[in-house]
Amino acid sequence: TKTGEERASAPRRRRIAAARMTGLAPAAIVALSWIRRTIWTTWFLGLVLFVITWPVGSLAPVPGLDYSFVAGLHMAAHEHLQFGTQVVGTYGPLGFLRYPVLYYTWTARLSLLYTAGVHLLLCLTVVWALRRMLPTLVAFLLAWVAVSIIVAEPESALVVAVVWLVEATRTGSSPRLKRVFPVLAGVTSGLEVLIKINTGATVAVLALLVILFSDWREWRRVAAFAASFVVTFAIAWFAAGQGLANIGPYVSTAKQVISGWSTAMQLVGPNAVLWAALVVAIAVFVIAWQSTMWDRPGARAVILLIWLVLGFSVFKEGFVAQEPGHESIYFGTALGAVIAFSWRGAQRSAVLWGLTLVVAIWFMVNLSSPLQYVDPATSTRDLANQISTMASAGSRDRLVAQSRAAMVAAYGLDATTLAELAGHTVDVVPSEQSILWAYGLRWTPTPVYEWYYSVTPALDELNARVLASPSGPQRLLRSLSAPVNGRNNLFDSPAAQRSMLCNYAPLSTTGVYEVLARVPNRCGPPRLVQAVRAPWGTLVQ
Repeated sequence: TKTGEERASAPRRRRIAAARMTGLAPAAIVALSWIRRTIWTTWFLGLVLFVITWPVGSLAPVPGLDYSFVAGLHMAAHEHLQFGTQVVGTYGPLGFLRYPVLYYTWTARLSLLYTAGVHLLLCLTVVWALRRMLPTLVAFLLAWVAVSIIVAEPESALVVAVVWLVEATRTGSSPRLKRVFPVLAGVTSGLEVLIKINTGATVAVLALLVILFSDWREWRRVAAFAASFVVTFAIAWFAAGQGLANIGPYVSTAKQVISGWSTAMQLVGPNAVLWAALVVAIAVFVIAWQSTMWDRPGARAVILLIWLVLGFSVFKEGFVAQEPGHESIYFGTALGAVIAFSWRGAQRSAVLWGLTLVVAIWFMVNLSSPLQYVDPATSTRDLANQISTMASAGSRDRLVAQSRAAMVAAYGLDATTLAELAGHTVDVVPSEQSILWAYGLRWTPTPVYEWYYSVTPALDELNARVLASPSGPQRLLRSLSAPVNGRNNLFDSPAAQRSMLCNYAPLSTTGVYEVLARVPNRCGPPRLVQAVRAPWGTLVQ
């Protein structure tokens, strides 16, 4: 009978014998064995996936409506503006973390770190989940496609949360995960609610469902979630330069934006995409139903409830303003939900069919080729270039200078306009805040700085009061460019439009811009001119 020491040394003797036969040193054989084991680990595959699916194409600021919104988030963070009073929207004081663009070095660094952390968690999570039911190579290739789709829109953190929420619910999940889940969920939702309040609120509601389902009598789990949420929120809130006084306005104004969004921001797209979204929702329900067939009582109900709450949230975000970019949020999150149910081998067929269905629909909706998104060479090069840029002050300065020059050429403000704005606080209405950064102007914003976001009367009046106040902007640069989604610019934030007319007068007008200067209130009390009753569609003179 061999001793334990002899049995332990047997593999070593075999490696030495193999080394002698191949001419390699024993140390080389051991090293090759270690490398072979390492490259098939989830950590290594996740890191490889992280590099070849890096989601940031460029750090350079560019003009345009979407980048104007992003510029506002970075400028608000840089100026330590108070959210809820000076800046209003669904994004919070940490909203700039979602968008790594080099407006300022410190905001770019933090946003890159956040993006890298979330992206790494997404890659590790997807690889880990798919390896539970598929061979490693197949799981990696599927994870590659899935991650490339999910990162098309910045809701990766929500997808990561969904996978781990479902995992914490099932019977066979890790006891350690169940113990730390309330704290992790509280920290995640406390941070995300300061980045994007509707995403953070969705994660918090789903986490509470899971915690209460686990054992509704275990008050310590609920207390741990609440405490970690409050502590994370408080630390991040004050670190972002916010105060106690604007916590209430931050919540109330964000609620206004969320509640008014569905009625004010409707943009109708192809009906076929809505039907495709319904098919995807049914597919996720079927997979969830089958996955929980043998779980403990109530597991099926809570998991289906999770998908119902999640589905409503991402459907609203993806289809109120129905555009390919918004629709990707819905389909990408659905892809994460399918992956979350990949824990049972018997589910392999259903999950694979579900993944194939969602991926095929997503590419049809976006009318794009898979090669457009699965491009490892470009992603790797972008990551390397961005690391190099952020590590060198000279590279950062050159990129900022080039971006400013390109934006100045694109916006083309003339010398007279710039002279009228110089030395004054300025706001650009109804959008295009990027002009302020490009020309180095002093920003005093109307709170809903993208006026098409003024989706309720309360938000509209907030803008109107700031324009009527002596502390409001001294100059307005009014853009005369095409409105958002073909809307009438005068119908966006109408009370603010009237306040602008009453409290500002034009200094100069070009074909694209108008400079307005603050003047004493030019308007008297309102006076009824005429009342007309007319059916819908009738032209009223």
